[in-house]
Amino acid sequence: MNFYEDRSDITNQLGLALAYEWDKRAARVLYAAAKTTTEPLAKTINANRTGHSATLSSGYAAATKNAKGDELIEKISGIKVEMKKADVPTENLVCVVGPDEYDYLLDSTRAINTDFNSGGGENGSFAAGRVLRVKGIDVYESNHVTQASYTNGTYDKNAAYQQNLSKNKACIFHKDAIGVLTLKSPSLQVTGEGSSFNVMYQSSLLVARMAIGMNVLRAECAGVIEIP
Repeated sequence: MNFYEDRSDITNQLGLALAYEWDKRAARVLYAAAKTTTEPLAKTINANRTGHSATLSSGYAAATKNAKGDELIEKISGIKVEMKKADVPTENLVCVVGPDEYDYLLDSTRAINTDFNSGGGENGSFAAGRVLRVKGIDVYESNHVTQASYTNGTYDKNAAYQQNLSKNKACIFHKDAIGVLTLKSPSLQVTGEGSSFNVMYQSSLLVARMAIGMNVLRAECAGVIEIP
């Protein structure tokens, strides 16, 4: 293998691995925020400062893609209303769904229908395969919205990471929902020329690393939509 020709591809894969892990942890902490049922400091002024959770109907699994998309929109709308009641800023809300749910939104009767949106396709189109917003909320898709149950490892010190997203279908949140502290920015280490590793294996060892911490800040700024 010509090392220098492939190095950029290898470092790109290392960066993607870090990004995937960051994404998965952020999704789990957002889920923890949405599932928070205890108001901070137990003060009257903090009424409604808890997370938001909505459950799809029992018939969701067997419904048509069109009906699934409409029900998702209904649940997204409901969570937005609850967030408004909790004084959550709504101008920067984001909704992240899995690939299946994104496709259901495309097939819904309202997300890109010109009868409910302007006729110029500003909210996306069936041809382009894009949905930009639902009820004023920007929509994105991610493979990490649904995850298997995660158990903290030896070096995981945050209970918020330990979540079960196996039934989760959407996350709606504002940037105030969680906080991320970066102790060490992403960096790359490479074994030096002439090192014993290089001599033994006739190759170089590349390690990508970062040190971060995440936790819930404002639980009322997060919501999730799950199947029963």
